Amino acid sequence: MTQEEAMFDEGAGAMPPQAQLAQLINGYLNTQLIYVVAKLGVPDLLKDGAKTSAELAARTGAHAPTLRRVMRGLVRCGLVVEDPEGRYSLTPVGACLQSDARGSMRDLAIANGEDCYAAWEGLLGAVRSGDTPFDRVHGKPFFAYLEQNRDAGNRFDGFMAAMAAETARAVVEVCDFSPYHRIVDVGGGRGVVLGSILAATPGSVGVLYDRAAVVAAARDALESLGVASRCRVEEGNFFVAVPPGGDAYVLAQILHDWDDERSIQILRNCRAAMDDHARLFVVERIMPDHADPSSSDVIDMDLVMLVLLGGRERTAAELRDLLHAGGFRLERIVTTSSPQSVLEASPC
Repeated sequence: MTQEEAMFDEGAGAMPPQAQLAQLINGYLNTQLIYVVAKLGVPDLLKDGAKTSAELAARTGAHAPTLRRVMRGLVRCGLVVEDPEGRYSLTPVGACLQSDARGSMRDLAIANGEDCYAAWEGLLGAVRSGDTPFDRVHGKPFFAYLEQNRDAGNRFDGFMAAMAAETARAVVEVCDFSPYHRIVDVGGGRGVVLGSILAATPGSVGVLYDRAAVVAAARDALESLGVASRCRVEEGNFFVAVPPGGDAYVLAQILHDWDDERSIQILRNCRAAMDDHARLFVVERIMPDHADPSSSDVIDMDLVMLVLLGGRERTAAELRDLLHAGGFRLERIVTTSSPQSVLEASPC
């Protein structure tokens, strides 16, 4: 018997194929269960100790019998445990949904259940037509939706900042920015990545560049990292122009949001702002040439980009060609401890 056959052999202790497939088909259950408790703030209520579903319902205004059934679902997911008295407490995984947890996933859980969930209904149409499901379902592009729905925009900015903290730590571990005096973070969000870079390079100054609605919240992050006095915040549109005069430019998880044409426009605007001795640092996941189960992180993110933005994750060769079309030569690719890699490029 081959290894593959053994995996699906009921006598070997593995689930039968139909049961495995049923788990995959029913994945939407987990998304909505997690969304509901995150939206109600249940994980925060469990921070000071275990509580019954009746106690949680009283604190959240929920229907106690229904909430109890949802909590059972979370037990199945491994997010909470139930004691013999019917009280629930968080597991380490469930604690990631607390609003003040390091790298909190609360905003992401609510965004996936509330802002993004319906867009997946448009996937079949996108496969047939090549359009973007979010645009089809909501009647507007993703970033326009965020601009017009500030709660959604705040959630997006919140979970992007949480993800950026992991990225920033990984980038600073492998890249030395000390040779660069003026570092420009293009599309830098709330400034977590740039702030971490500046904290590691006390001789450098920075420019944080992004949409007005995003950078308005950046000052707190820069202050918390102790670099606000060395960082200027600029509002703008990277499809129009990029602040000139930097000797290092950073594009962290930006290009995957966009199709090739718009990504090239961003790169060309960066090139126009740079002199011939500056460097560009692109932080992206890299799609393998051939898919396998170990590539689940980048494959999943590629599908998210497809559904929400019409963007994509790219292979190393595709990123090299994209950089060349934007006026850059790829110098090296550095892997990090996070899912992202750093591509260093020079003007050509």
